[in-house]
Amino acid sequence: MNSDSDWLAWTEMMRRIVPLINERKFPSAVSEVTAFLSREMIPEVRSDALGMRANLNEHTGDLEAAAQDLLTACSLVVSSYGRYVHELSLAGIYRKREQMDDSLSWCRTALRTCLECEGISGGSALTDLLLLCGRGRLAPQDQDLCERVARRSWAVLGLPGEPDVADLSATVSEIKRCEANPPRKSQS
Repeated sequence: MNSDSDWLAWTEMMRRIVPLINERKFPSAVSEVTAFLSREMIPEVRSDALGMRANLNEHTGDLEAAAQDLLTACSLVVSSYGRYVHELSLAGIYRKREQMDDSLSWCRTALRTCLECEGISGGSALTDLLLLCGRGRLAPQDQDLCERVARRSWAVLGLPGEPDVADLSATVSEIKRCEANPPRKSQS
């Protein structure tokens, strides 16, 4: 297996399925990705392809297939931004299936991935966890996890000062705002 050729093949696959997605031909796009997955490839490309197929299956309403693809995708890669996205997607699928304990568990997993990796701001995972737990009702371990991720996200985004972890809701709102519009680094 060759990393460069696998990524190139995946890029070419994406070029083929984007028109199908734009035309909302999700079953056809699922078929294309499934055919792509039948070949040998490096785990990172397989993980990305499974994540894409999960997203497409979610659009077709097959939440079980989407969850299975995401679980496999997570198992293929170490902590990374891609894995963080898969974990957040799993949290969303379980929320749609009204399996709130599983959704909460995957939010926590995504938050821990933020702490394990350099350069990941956890605004989406923080937002999801706060919504699932309700305002002001975080368990002590969730409070600690959220505070640590808020501090890490603050640093990743290069925000001045320290986040106000006493007001996590406002802090998470600021993190999300800055993820959408990153502050400009001062030039020396």
